[in-house]
Amino acid sequence: MFGAFNIGAMHGFILTAWSLGGVAGGLTFNAKYNDAIKNGSTPVDAYVDSIYKILIVVCVTGIFIFMVRTNPRDRFDKGYHYSLFGKRVISIKPKDTTANKEGLLQSEV
Repeated sequence: MFGAFNIGAMHGFILTAWSLGGVAGGLTFNAKYNDAIKNGSTPVDAYVDSIYKILIVVCVTGIFIFMVRTNPRDRFDKGYHYSLFGKRVISIKPKDTTANKEGLLQSEV
């Protein structure tokens, strides 16, 4: 995911996300602002209301940022693991699949 080998792909993802966010965010902000003005809000109230909506989106995305597993031990260990500030907070063991594999290897006669 991260590292020298994947820096080109990550750079492309980041630039694409920024450009889409800038275009979609600007169009959405202007549409909501103009709708509020048409419905009788003052320009200041419409602007403040739009800023509050942007703040909600920023807070939700801030929560998602903490869900990214950047620790190599968390990403590559079997199962799902998540560390926060160097301490493992979530650790879900993988399902035991050895019984299923043994059953598939035996022929049904």
